[in-house]
Amino acid sequence: MMSRAKSMQQNKAPADGITVLLLDDSKDRQAITQTVLEGAGIRAVIKETDPSRALDILREHVVDVVLVEYRMAKLDGIEFVRMVRHSSDSLDSRIPVIIQTAEPTQPLVEAARDAGVHEFLVRPFS
Repeated sequence: MMSRAKSMQQNKAPADGITVLLLDDSKDRQAITQTVLEGAGIRAVIKETDPSRALDILREHVVDVVLVEYRMAKLDGIEFVRMVRHSSDSLDSRIPVIIQTAEPTQPLVEAARDAGVHEFLVRPFS
């Protein structure tokens, strides 16, 4: 029988080497989300609060997935996704994007899918 530590280590292995860009204008939510990601074995998390700087990060770094908060003061998550998807510069417009929200309404889900969001992460996390 496999030990619990070894089992947890094996469960985390697929996340090794994944880099996540976490865009959220709340540092408190960032801290909570980073803890959840680390629990899944993801250690490479680039945190950003500003959507413009997040776009620069996507131009300058190799990122495997973007996790973006829907409700932000400067720009909502769906508008950010549209900017990524319709970028004419060096962004990877096909990068997987996950929206996190506490309010996954049907209109939001439809608008997000139309914008090119891959998945939703609903808070509170369990």
